[in-house]
Amino acid sequence: MDQNTKFQVDECVLVPLIREQFGMFATRVPWLGTPPPGHDSWQDEDITDKIREGDYVFVTNNRRDFVNKHYPERLDIHNGLIVLLERSDLAGDIFMMREVMDFLKYHDDIINNLLEVTADGSIKVYDWPDCTLQNPWGDPARRK
Repeated sequence: MDQNTKFQVDECVLVPLIREQFGMFATRVPWLGTPPPGHDSWQDEDITDKIREGDYVFVTNNRRDFVNKHYPERLDIHNGLIVLLERSDLAGDIFMMREVMDFLKYHDDIINNLLEVTADGSIKVYDWPDCTLQNPWGDPARRK
């Protein structure tokens, strides 16, 4: 990873952390501009198209939609997908993202990788979409 790496962050407040503490470019979905014609808001498939166009690493806690629906069918090559598996408060999200950023310091890239991060900071790395997850439709962050 280098200072040219760009992060697209889905509906969370980690942009200032990525920008200010790690010196990398980061933006949020609402900052993409006006949604495409025919949509009142940004849809997941539109976000995936923007990720491809902008060569972003994508950060989300929406594992269910992005791991199974949009990445495999729309992005055969991508700069990386980071999934924060456990929804948390701001401090928890910041902790998980710091663990990711520390991990990325020691990796040249995460092209076609899925990084799944748990609340304790553990990170699992998969070749994505060329792997088989034990429960690909599972959403560990989903509350029952």
